Amino acid sequence: MPGMLTLTHGELERLLRQTGFAVESVDDATAKVLPMLWALSVLGRLPYALARGLGRGNRTVNAMAAVEMYRHQDTWRYTICAATKP
Repeated sequence: MPGMLTLTHGELERLLRQTGFAVESVDDATAKVLPMLWALSVLGRLPYALARGLGRGNRTVNAMAAVEMYRHQDTWRYTICAATKP
């Protein structure tokens, strides 16, 4: 999860090009993953809340990711990049 903070819009494409890949396509699949993320956030709310209450929120990474990503869905995009190495 800490790496997500460094992947701002366009950063993945820049990294791919920097390492010699040719970016063939970029697709914003955010709308396609939101239903699954909603379901995971519903399932993860209780474990995440309990862990946070006990000061152990960092122990429930998957629950935390689902809850916080769904809660803050306006701040991220699920981007799929297709790239080739010439």
